[in-house]
Amino acid sequence: MIERWFAEYGDDIYRYLVYTQRTSDVEDLVQETFVRAMDSLFRGRRVDHPRAFLLRIARNLCIDAARRRKAWLRLAPRLRDDAAEASHEQAVVLDAWVADVLARLERANRAYHDVVVLRGLQGLSSEEAAQVLGWTPNHVNVAYHRALKLLRSLVASEGGEQACMKTE
Repeated sequence: MIERWFAEYGDDIYRYLVYTQRTSDVEDLVQETFVRAMDSLFRGRRVDHPRAFLLRIARNLCIDAARRRKAWLRLAPRLRDDAAEASHEQAVVLDAWVADVLARLERANRAYHDVVVLRGLQGLSSEEAAQVLGWTPNHVNVAYHRALKLLRSLVASEGGEQACMKTE
């Protein structure tokens, strides 16, 4: 079953992780996503929507990775400069404009960023995105509508930071 899921959803998981991590070096996270899914299946978990299930695991891995990065950033000044240099992420693989807009959206509202990536970029239904985010489908629809409105203002504004501040 996990092999079939990997063949069917592996590219979706990879793209989601590239969008959220802003790097193409996500193979370890993709692998960890499927390892955790396999563990859940071995423990007897029933999965009705495998794509949403896998994306939720990937999202949780991203959250864990962000927490580890924050902890590292607090420690880095106490370590030698060359160790801090080694912790920088690789270059962004997305187009610079898209990456900038997504980054501004993430700074303005992380939940909006997540719903745009899942609904807009990954093409999940409201129900699938709700499972990934732990929300109701209605909450997903409202957040997606508001996120698109914010995205339009970010793109239309010359100084995107001001648009972010107005909507918070």
